[in-house]
Amino acid sequence: MSEDTTPAPDGPEPQGSASVKEIGTLPPVETFIERLDLSERTGEPTRRWPVVASVVLGYLSGVASAGMYARSWWLAAHTDTFTASARLLGWVNPPPGKWLALLLVTLLAAVFAIMVAAPAIVSYNAWFGHRWTRIGGLVATAVTAAGTVLFLDWGWIGVGLAGLSAALLWVPEATRYFEVWRRLRCPIARPRGADQPVVYGPLPRYRWDG
Repeated sequence: MSEDTTPAPDGPEPQGSASVKEIGTLPPVETFIERLDLSERTGEPTRRWPVVASVVLGYLSGVASAGMYARSWWLAAHTDTFTASARLLGWVNPPPGKWLALLLVTLLAAVFAIMVAAPAIVSYNAWFGHRWTRIGGLVATAVTAAGTVLFLDWGWIGVGLAGLSAALLWVPEATRYFEVWRRLRCPIARPRGADQPVVYGPLPRYRWDG
């Protein structure tokens, strides 16, 4: 019996054929996260010296204001020096112990609380890299100066410390520190090789130029 050597007819392969056609796919897009200068101990951005100095000076400003208020309070506790305990009391010159005097003393206590709180809030948030503290430091300095006008000349020590604290937040190294915090809070994953040209249409191996 002779072996049949007739070639198989051309045409599509019958269903159920064992051969599998490979489908062309693109490889997954690789991404990378920007490496940041983080502390191995805390996992947070490394504190730069201008930021550390700014935070310390901001808190010291509150301490200086507290010392000024203690001096003012001591003078106000004595009748003969009551009006000399603060400029506001000297301007109004209320009788000691009367309702107007008590109202002004309460107002001065509220002003003192703001003078201490403003630089402290800015310092706390600067430590954790909030960029708005650069403007906040200037506002805190202005608030401390306005309060000092109503109190005693001792308050200008706190104003100077608050001003130095605010100025340090504008140096380039502090700006880079804030930028690292921003990237840490809002990481941006960029595709690797995204600058390569994009080819539209079918892949070259599927093109028919006949």
